[in-house]
Parts: sequence; C-alpha cells; structure tokens
Amino acid sequence: MENYHKSNILAILVGFLPLIYEISSNIWNGDNGFFIISAAYGLILLLFALSIDLEDLDQWFAEKALSYMSVFLALILILNKLDILPLAEIGALYQLAIIAYMGILYFLDRHFNTKNIVLLLLNLNVLANLSLKGATLLILIISVLAFVFYLIRVAITFSEQLRPVLLCVYLIVLLISLVWYVPELPDFILKNLSRNIAAVLLLLEVIGAILYLKVRRRLSINSHLLVGIIIFGLVNEISLIVAESNVINTSYLVLIFILALCIVNVFGNIELDRKQRKISVLIPAHNSANTIVEALESIKNQTYRKWEIILINDASTDETEEIVKRYLENNKLTLEYVRQKEHNYFKAIRHGLKYANGEIIFVLDADKILFNQNVFYRAVSTLFGEKCDGMFVGIRAMYQRLKDGKFHLIRPYYRNEASLVKTALGFGTNIYANYAFWRREVFETSVYENYLINGMPAWYNAKRNLGLRVVNGNFVGLRYRILRKKT
Repeated sequence: MENYHKSNILAILVGFLPLIYEISSNIWNGDNGFFIISAAYGLILLLFALSIDLEDLDQWFAEKALSYMSVFLALILILNKLDILPLAEIGALYQLAIIAYMGILYFLDRHFNTKNIVLLLLNLNVLANLSLKGATLLILIISVLAFVFYLIRVAITFSEQLRPVLLCVYLIVLLISLVWYVPELPDFILKNLSRNIAAVLLLLEVIGAILYLKVRRRLSINSHLLVGIIIFGLVNEISLIVAESNVINTSYLVLIFILALCIVNVFGNIELDRKQRKISVLIPAHNSANTIVEALESIKNQTYRKWEIILINDASTDETEEIVKRYLENNKLTLEYVRQKEHNYFKAIRHGLKYANGEIIFVLDADKILFNQNVFYRAVSTLFGEKCDGMFVGIRAMYQRLKDGKFHLIRPYYRNEASLVKTALGFGTNIYANYAFWRREVFETSVYENYLINGMPAWYNAKRNLGLRVVNGNFVGLRYRILRKKT
C-alpha cells in the first residue's frame, strides 16, 4: 500500500475517534470498557502512524484528519439530539472538539474556503453543546490567540496582507467566545491521578515527537516551531484540567503524538535557514521594451533585499536590450543579462537557470509586475515558516499603470488525485508555474522536467502521481496586464 493512501486511511481513523468513544462507552458501561477500547484503537493509530513516511504526516494530512473529526463530532451531536446515541464521554469529546477547533482556525488562514468555514461552524456548535465548567475560557483563549496573531502578522511583521473577510471571521469567532465566557474558573487543585499522569505524558509526547524526527532526519529548531509547540501543548494541558477525565485515554494520547509529529514536521523540517534565503528572479523577455522597466522597478522597490535578477533576452527584435542598458546605467541592480538567438519561452527559462545562485526560484514574466514592495518578504516568510515545495500567490488584473482590475486569489490547493485532475482540467498546464515561488531543488527537478521539458503541469509529482507540496501565500503577489477591447 502506498504511503499516501496509508496516510488517508490514518486520517479517516483519526476522524472516527469521537464515534469510537461514544459507541464503546454506550455498549460497555464504565471506565474499564472505555479504557480497553481506547487502548486498542490507540495501538492501531500508532502502528499506522509509524508505518507511514514522515513526509506524509504534513499539513495536508492534519487538515484532512481534523476535517473528518469535525464531521463525526457533529454527527454524534445529531445522534444525541435524536436520542439514538446518548453522550457518555463529554470530557473526551470536548478535548477532541478543542483540537479540531484550534486546527480549523489555523487552516482557515491557509485555505480560506467554504469547507473550512462550515467546519468552523460545526466545531463551534459542538463546543456550545458540551457544557463543562471552565470550558468557555479555553475557547476564548484560542479565539484571542488566533485574532492577535493575525493582527501581528498584518500590522507589525507585514508577513501577510490584510484580508477583510478573514479578519471578520476571526472577529466574529472572538465575539462569540466572549458571549459564551462565564468567569467560573475550574478548580486547579490537581487531585485527579489520571489527569496528572496524562498531563505529564502529553509533555513527554511532544518531546518524543521532536526527538523522533531529529533521529530520523535533519530537524531545524526555529521560532515557528517553538511557538506552535508551546501553544499546542498549552491548549491540550488546559483541556485536561477542564475535561476532568477519570481514566487515561490512550487513543487521545496517540492522537496528540501524531499531531505533534505533524507540527514538528511542518515547522521544524524546513530546509532553508536564515542564511539561505536568496531569491533568483528569472525574467524571460521577448519584445518587452514597453514593460521591462516597470518589471525591474517592482523588484528594485522590494523591502526584502536578498535577491538577484537573471534577465534573458529571448530573441527580441525591438529595443528591449537598449532600454535595459539605459536603465542599468542609472540604477544599480544585481542583474545578470543573457541572450538567446532563438525565441523559445521554456528554453529561455532553462537557459537563465544556469546563472541562478539563489535558493528560491521565481519566474517573473516581463509584462507583469510585483504587486507591492512586500511581496518578496512575504514569500520568504511563508517558505521559511512552513514546510513546502513552493508557494503561490494571488494575482490582480491591471488595465493601466495605476488602475487595478479584477482580483484573483489562487484557489486552495489540496494534494490528492481529485484536485489534481480538477485543477489540470480547469486551468491547464501553465497554472501556478509563473505565479509561484519554488525551492531551488524542486524547480531544478520536478518543475524543470514536467513543465520546462514535457509541457506538463509544473506542480505535478510524476513519481507519486500527486501534486507537489504547494501552499497558499494568502496575499496578492502579481499584477498582470490585460488589454481593453477597442469599441
């Protein structure tokens, strides 16, 4: 069985956890039955997790698993309302709902779409129906953290663009949490032995996940990883206090270990360190005399300064070369100018790649410009902050130099066969190639072979028959020109 399909099965098994808890507790009354079923199911999850390639325990796996879990939590609530399945393990369901809620809030930022909004509403509905002392306080903490971190990224670090719709969602969730919150803090005197043991085990599992990945492959400890682990650990420790579990929930502990592996793998296995963030901008220019200066100016104005330009004169017959030379006489740019005699767009990119020294490759067509001065900074922040092969950005039409037209955000991208086919049929082979920042090793292998040689989609991984690991940049990166129709 291929690892990718194993990870899909594991995601479904994780999603089944709420149903397993409720069925086992209703059939076998008492803590003993729940403990036995939880331990057996936890062993199954652990065996699956350890048999999967670590590469597949990534952000896409986590999103699938938490999506399934959210659906089954909502299903249990419906069955309870219909008096088919009484709620027997409210504390355990609350812990799963908190994990799902926290995860979906994060993935709503990465993939802002209808599916994740629906899942967020489902999780809020589940949490609203699980009445536990102090439960609303943790919901409020998570909502505040999500809102504050988004504002920090938008207003202080400028690593994200302001997205009013997403900001409204975070604000609404925060207001809902404030309305729910009642100042009834739980008793923090730790008398429950099972809870104390589980609290210690949660900490050990996070450390174990880091050590496991450290032994299996190179691991980079960075600020993104530390913040992610601290928040993840803190929320789960508080959930133990709120849930007041009377029995050690083995499968829950295994779930925490799997999600900790995902977090460490996503944020701690990033191959670019702080000294390897140079962007090589390849500009194939064919008869681009009217647009090349604006393209170069958009690069020159970037706040992020660690970049180089490889400009390939793709057999131009106009004044492109003369204009570039005049521009360089008055502007100091790190620019390599090369020529090719035969006009061929793909060949021009392949030729320019030979002169690239950066660890990040970006192809900028000569008739496009960068959206604003923070594009490179945001691109590097995303590539450095999350494990991926590449990152694509939104685009905006440009009718005239200073007048914007229609805005397009690249749709959320999922690594599965269905989305691969839909994206190929819907957009063709060129999508993402020229709107993406790529890690050099990926561009020189998969993108080079598929897109520049065989004319296949640049984001296709032929060895695994899947898409590459490409993430949403969640900001507008490019303006492209369109001509008005003459009337």
